[in-house]
Order: sequence, then C-alpha cells, then structure tokens
Amino acid sequence: MGVVMRAVSKLGDICQELTDKLSEEEADKMDQYAVNVTLDPETASGWLVLSPDRKKVSVSSKKNNSPLSDSPQRFDSCVCVLGKQSFASGRRYWVVEVRNSETRKHTLS
Repeated sequence: MGVVMRAVSKLGDICQELTDKLSEEEADKMDQYAVNVTLDPETASGWLVLSPDRKKVSVSSKKNNSPLSDSPQRFDSCVCVLGKQSFASGRRYWVVEVRNSETRKHTLS
C-alpha cells in the first residue's frame, strides 16, 4: 500500500508543477496586454469605495448617499464602475482578486 501512496503523491506533485508552469506561462502571455486603468469616480456605484489613486476598488458595507455622489453617470442599479480611459479596438482582459468575505451573500462562478 505504501508504494501506491507514494506513486499517487508523486503524481500529485507532477500535476501541481505542470499547473504552476502553465499558470506562469499564461500570466506572462497576458502581461504583454496589460494597461494602466484609472477608475472613474463619477460612475462608481454608491456601494463602491475607490482608492485615492483610483486604481483599486472595494465594496462597502454601507451605501454612500451624499449629495456629492449624485452624478447622472453613476451606476445606481448595479455595483459597477467604469474606467476613465476607453478602448477603440483590440483585445482586453482583466485580472481581478476576489477574497472571501463574511458579507458575501452568493457564491462566485
């Protein structure tokens, strides 16, 4: 039984190495298309908080209802924000980091 366990463990290690290598290759390939995006505070939902440099966004547990947040371009029916820059052509991708949260109500797919 020990031989089988070692073989399965070795196979698992090989699979993990291949997965890591593939992920690195994909990341390197995608990096060539990366662009610097600044988020547009005029469009940010009241549930979103932008970082001071407008490069990151997080969801707040409380909606911002201040008069300053009353912009006609603002998303009010969904939790979204647009970038200041626009694209006329070409391919685009986004890398997002999602963390577990106690306040999340739904699973991510």
